[in-house]
Amino acid sequence: MFKVKNRITLKEAMEQVSKRNVLKEAVLSDPEKGQPFWDGMCEKAKNQLFFRKLMKLMETEGTLQGDVDTESDATNALGVVYDQIVMGVEEYHPLDFARIFNTTKSQLVVPIGTHGIATKRAAGGAFAAGEKTTTFATIDLDEEYGLTVSWTKAHLEDATWDVLAEQMQGAGYGIQHKACERLLREAQDIDAASLAGGAFVTIASRTAITWAEFLAVLARTDVGGVGMADYCLVSPARYWQLLALPEFVSSLYAGSDEVMRSGIAKLMMGVTVIKVSDLGDAVQVKYDGGAVANLVKDEAFTNGGEGGGTGVGFIGGDACISGTFGGTNKVGLATLIVTSGTILDNDVLTGSTSGATIVVDGTINNWADIIAVNKKKALALVYRRNIEVEPQEKPDENWYGFVASIRAKADALVNSAIAIGLASA
Repeated sequence: MFKVKNRITLKEAMEQVSKRNVLKEAVLSDPEKGQPFWDGMCEKAKNQLFFRKLMKLMETEGTLQGDVDTESDATNALGVVYDQIVMGVEEYHPLDFARIFNTTKSQLVVPIGTHGIATKRAAGGAFAAGEKTTTFATIDLDEEYGLTVSWTKAHLEDATWDVLAEQMQGAGYGIQHKACERLLREAQDIDAASLAGGAFVTIASRTAITWAEFLAVLARTDVGGVGMADYCLVSPARYWQLLALPEFVSSLYAGSDEVMRSGIAKLMMGVTVIKVSDLGDAVQVKYDGGAVANLVKDEAFTNGGEGGGTGVGFIGGDACISGTFGGTNKVGLATLIVTSGTILDNDVLTGSTSGATIVVDGTINNWADIIAVNKKKALALVYRRNIEVEPQEKPDENWYGFVASIRAKADALVNSAIAIGLASA
């Protein structure tokens, strides 16, 4: 799902920072950081080439008026970078389909309850026990995601505001991209028997979807007793297939071009359909070829293309059918999340982390690129640290910029609150 980027002037960015100033407030309110940490960041910023360039642009455009001390100058420069990153976040995938939590702890326990049950009073005068029961999902905040954004000294000497702003927004885009991807992987890694209804929803064709099949995906969580799905995530291919259905178009709540422009379709039946470019296809392949190491769940794979395929993606799971697991005679079944391209018979796939090499053996089996969720129960994204910006430079390597990062963890809460449509042809 992509939105068209809006141009923003330096003055407009500064006005937003003066109203929000979220970065400084977040650092000062963190008991583990506070004023000393913020002062250190400002000191690094005022002596760092990229931030000095940004402050110069701010002065040149007359954004800062009157006498301005160095600390507030650096504060505003840090704020501008943070604001541009947030703009990049807001222009990418909305994470509305997941429950979002913030915590100051290294672990979060999420309560998941069922409704209480009332009964008719028994002849002896007592009611049956029917209190709400609660289970808990424990999420460890043991993962960090981020990226380094850097420029050479020569680039900064010539750079304009528009160029820097575009690249700063790209940092936010990358962070949000990763958060959305992690949520998708949690849903795609669930065993079929644990999904809503205990199985995939059957879709006859990879290249088309019927209205009845679409409704069957939406209905699966409701029929399963965990409540109606309120979000449906689809690959770009499925999105356009849905738009070809008269029933889908007639159920749209929006009466403008928003559905085509934004990739978000709100239906009158209470479901929001979101086109997610990262969803890709989940395929199952048999393999052989003497894998010498286990494939690692979630690692990226590269395709050697020996069978003519060119696809790339992630390992969703690996099951040994025969031979020694991890041995040279291993034969198995792998679930692959294909983010682009194709996987064909005889293609050689190499895991980027484990180094395992497998050869695709035979027909590629199933495709899954439509996911319906009940937001309250399906997926969670927990932040221990929201977006943080730290000035960085390595003069000996000729790069100057910043590191933007988050500390967050995606997790599935109730597997049966997730329904996935699967095509076998």
